[in-house]
Amino acid sequence: MFSFINNIFKKKSTFDTAWPLRGRKVGERVELPNISCTQYSVSSSNIEPTQLTSILDTLNLPCSVRGLSTGPVTTTFTLDPINGTRIGLLPTRAIDIAVRLGVESVQIDGNRLTISNPNRAFVNFTDCIHDLYNNILASPLPYIVGSDTNGKIRIGDLTQAPHTLIAGSTGAGKSVFVNNIIASILATRDPTHVRFVMIDPKRVEYAQYQNLSHLLHPVIDEIPVAINILKGLCEIMEDRYKFLSKAGFQSVEQWNSVKCPSLSGMTAQQLHDRIYPIVVFIDEYADLVMQDKNAAALVTRLGQKARAAGIHLVLCTQHPLAKIISTAITTNFPTRVAFQVQTASASRVILDTGGAENLLRKGDMIYQDATESFRAQGPFVTPELTNHLVNHWRR
Repeated sequence: MFSFINNIFKKKSTFDTAWPLRGRKVGERVELPNISCTQYSVSSSNIEPTQLTSILDTLNLPCSVRGLSTGPVTTTFTLDPINGTRIGLLPTRAIDIAVRLGVESVQIDGNRLTISNPNRAFVNFTDCIHDLYNNILASPLPYIVGSDTNGKIRIGDLTQAPHTLIAGSTGAGKSVFVNNIIASILATRDPTHVRFVMIDPKRVEYAQYQNLSHLLHPVIDEIPVAINILKGLCEIMEDRYKFLSKAGFQSVEQWNSVKCPSLSGMTAQQLHDRIYPIVVFIDEYADLVMQDKNAAALVTRLGQKARAAGIHLVLCTQHPLAKIISTAITTNFPTRVAFQVQTASASRVILDTGGAENLLRKGDMIYQDATESFRAQGPFVTPELTNHLVNHWRR
């Protein structure tokens, strides 16, 4: 059943005949979809520093505001104590401060107060597209992360991830964020640059992508088929390693940097020589693991070894439990995106630390990679934009 897909990976000559790109030939220029940019800006804080200091005075915790930073969801105030105010007492009055300000939450870390904005600003995908385009040459697989607490648009790269875990409660923003990653790639990369494998046990999240030219296989919604696909990806990974070893290279990235140093203006020969990365999206990892005991071992194996073979995993789950997200998974998935969860223990399963239990849903998240961790508001991708991208790349 899987031999056809294996042939696509092993024999580059079958690429265009097996998956024709709307009649285009190898080396022919492929136009990216046209997306209108909108101007993104974060408005000034809804809460004035004098308002905050007045409330702190009434609570016998006088402080001055040394600085503030405003994001789409929260405003962070940095305080200096006055007249020997004990900063350590601030967390005990967090609820009182929130009630008096009329806001949803107040989180206190040392002398920093993070207050939810009364008028929350949402981030649209088109607000961030200019920043995404600015990274189109620097990053092989760029995607929009969102707007951080300083209002800065942050851009990630799946090849540097190299694997991503996305978890949180239902309705917190996971599926929208995955759609954002897919939309980012569709907006910047044609099927000669990257291919997708999509596993959707719930049969609802990836149905809209069924006709994408980027797909190596139709969207997979049957567990037995998904297991066979994962086994095939492991075989492909090993085949790529053997090929690279014989050629004297350590990774797909190293091979491509020599054979095809630029993603723009590739010649027919460069396109033929290039080994394209594969992004594997698994929508509900918990369903996969609970229905087939082999799934966890296969995903773990790919997580441990697939990076250098140019295979990148994006796991999504609404069940952040230790029996689902094992240590082997978290160890090999350095990029983790946590949306709101119910408990601090669930947050620790995802991030190895608390904090996700205090998020505000609707795209509010903590993004963590190998170098940093920050809070951000993920962008919203409209159904109209998704349809526009899918129709552009329809087979």
